[in-house]
Amino acid sequence: MDSRLTSLAECIWLFKLLFIVTATVTGLEVSIDVNPTAVEFGGSIEMNCSTTCPKPTINMEHKAGVNFIRTKGSTWYKDYFPSVQQWDLTPACSVMCISELKEKTANVTVYSK
Repeated sequence: MDSRLTSLAECIWLFKLLFIVTATVTGLEVSIDVNPTAVEFGGSIEMNCSTTCPKPTINMEHKAGVNFIRTKGSTWYKDYFPSVQQWDLTPACSVMCISELKEKTANVTVYSK
């Protein structure tokens, strides 16, 4: 079987496919939501990372030693922290979609009464 493109129609189809894939990546959006944005030391908090990419590779990063419970869907990750035990909590969410990488970070205020 010959793998060469044999007609103009095949060339046009390939170009159209490449354009659709490129257009999909261009609209890539990433969001990270924290609820609440400030938490008392020992309190609980939720963080959600989501994207518009249909088939992403998502990575949520936290400091070492932070305990959380993760649930995830095809375009989002949700991390629940039942008891915040760190004073510095700055999560980062990175999304790889085809060949484009986007990252978002959030600052969480941890306080003591």
